[in-house]
Amino acid sequence: MIEGDRLRRKVRNEKGVCKPWEGWGKYGAVLVLFICLTLLITYPLSLQMNQALAGGDIDAYLNPWVDWWTRHVLTTPGESLYYTDYLFYPNGVSLVFHSFSHVNTAISLALQPWMGQPAAYNVTILLAYLLSAFGMYLLVEYLTASTMAGIVAGTVFAFNPYHIYESAHPVLGSTQWMPLSVLFLIRWLRGRKRWHVIVAALFFFLNAMTSWHLMIFFSLWLAVLSICYLALERHPPFWRRVGGLAAFALLAGLLVLPCMWPLLREQLTASQPYMAVPADKGVPMDLRNLVLPPWIEPIGWADGYLGAVAVLLAGIGAWKGGKQARLWLGSAVLFLLVAIGPHPSIHGKTIETITLPWSSVFVPLLRYPLRFQLLVMFGLAGAAGYGWRVVQNWLVRFRPWASVCSIGMLALLVLDYSHWPFPTTVPVVSPFYEQLALEPGDFAIAPLPTGRQTAKYYMYYQTIHGKKIIGGHVSRTPHDALQFVKEHPLLRLLRQVEPVSPEITDISRQFAGLSEAGIRYLVLHKEQVSPDLIDQWKEFLSLLPAYEDDYLVAYHTDLKMGRDYAFAYTLTPTLGLVRVRVSPADEVCQGAFVVSDIYWGAAEPPGRDLAVRVEFIDHGGAVAQVEQKVLYPDWRSAQWLPNTIVVGRYRVQVDAHLPPGEYNVQVSAVGLWTGEQVGQPAVVATLKVQPACPVEQGY
Repeated sequence: MIEGDRLRRKVRNEKGVCKPWEGWGKYGAVLVLFICLTLLITYPLSLQMNQALAGGDIDAYLNPWVDWWTRHVLTTPGESLYYTDYLFYPNGVSLVFHSFSHVNTAISLALQPWMGQPAAYNVTILLAYLLSAFGMYLLVEYLTASTMAGIVAGTVFAFNPYHIYESAHPVLGSTQWMPLSVLFLIRWLRGRKRWHVIVAALFFFLNAMTSWHLMIFFSLWLAVLSICYLALERHPPFWRRVGGLAAFALLAGLLVLPCMWPLLREQLTASQPYMAVPADKGVPMDLRNLVLPPWIEPIGWADGYLGAVAVLLAGIGAWKGGKQARLWLGSAVLFLLVAIGPHPSIHGKTIETITLPWSSVFVPLLRYPLRFQLLVMFGLAGAAGYGWRVVQNWLVRFRPWASVCSIGMLALLVLDYSHWPFPTTVPVVSPFYEQLALEPGDFAIAPLPTGRQTAKYYMYYQTIHGKKIIGGHVSRTPHDALQFVKEHPLLRLLRQVEPVSPEITDISRQFAGLSEAGIRYLVLHKEQVSPDLIDQWKEFLSLLPAYEDDYLVAYHTDLKMGRDYAFAYTLTPTLGLVRVRVSPADEVCQGAFVVSDIYWGAAEPPGRDLAVRVEFIDHGGAVAQVEQKVLYPDWRSAQWLPNTIVVGRYRVQVDAHLPPGEYNVQVSAVGLWTGEQVGQPAVVATLKVQPACPVEQGY
């Protein structure tokens, strides 16, 4: 896999033909070409650098958080990069297994003072495409002694649909260090210059610091390279080949292991390891996507497309390009068998009768077998480069047309991978979060509903407001991360996108629990639920919002009369009814039940136990029926605190002998033991009593 082409190139160099690292103008021209291709293929991202985020997936909201958190740690004494209570507040969470991309973050933080956060983040994505293309060009140009072969390989590797799809995941799309590490590893194995192995190991380290996922993928590819090198090459002697690979592995390991130690320690010492993913949760590569061009289906559906031009060139390379080309194509086929997953899938339908057990080995660690498409395209790009060298040799006899054919082939390759417009995400942020950023103090907020996906939005908003949040998303979430949310009844209720449960009636006590925990605002995000559910939640809380717009509604957790609630019916200056709901609201039959939900508000503690008196008042002002019940059995009013709000639910049966007619429903508070009325009564509804309703027949 190593010899052959390089030896022939060495002979040409000895005869006076251009040496590998001469002619910097050529490399500059190729770099300019790839800059143009990057801007073209990622259009219109370059025109929206401060308005949009690269990637059309929800994860585009998640990635800028890593840059923000790293900067926060660097500028805040006492913070740890691998632990935070800014997520999953107040318990916090380990970030050891979160998807950091330290190299991209370093670039982004260096650029932010000059261009702002969104643009700096987007530049890191553009650089990943540019440098992936140029790095693959340098590798294949070195192996084949063909500039055009390198350009073809760089285009296939950098601009294939799967790589474009991963634009929302820098930890998977930043593949630029892989070909550069291979280039210098091969040069080390051939020339034994020490600086080559050092540079190869440094690029391996940069790949690992860009993403642990990419380190694992790249290590698997290097394992295939090593096996082929040891098994198929004859020179130098076997043990010298082993020594060359061992030197690289040792140096790369010494660079990487200190940075990996926190991950190893966490996994070995955690009481419940949370890295493993069940095999049936792995997402495979849909076989339909391998042949579905992005110009037929958008990126996301055609993200596995291999490319007709690339496959044709790779096939030519395997046919006429020699052992090296076949080994590159063989590695692509090998990793494609892994990407297919434990069971093949075609158009979303899994074929359970066919099992490919080797994929199951990788699912617990890497989750998605389809991610091996990165290595598939790496191998395919190398084979396509060798294929173009074969075509180039055929075109020698047609020299006047060789350049035209080269340009035409490159154009076909780009068009075959065309996918305009490039997937982007335009974040929409409520002005509330910009105001929150200006609010002093160290406190948290509770954005709801919260889950693994919705938390990605909230983490992006956190990069704007800078306050702690109760939920979050980390790549491997500990089992107890949401313990606080699950143990708090109100948060447990509102974190789910479902109707409100009638079980929670101590509104102020629920909010006080949040306030005591340092949570200043409860924030309901309208875009995450249906309008009907938001209306139901607002009706359930019956509070005055601290802020509301088209995107969210926010409530203070330290409730205060006049600011957060008001009396719809005032009994005394400090006691009243915040809201009353009577059901049925208009007509009721003799002997039927009337249910009243009364939101009691007390700006100051009543200081004694109270009862509620419900009276039906006829047109003459006489009391036709009266019922008295304990005002709130679960939290007696003698124990109330300032700014208490509770929901009393009362079920009153209409007297079967109550004369038909209209009655005012009057509510008042009275002493539980004395019956003395407290303040003024309030008429809360008018009911029309009908004669006794007939009993329905049925089973």
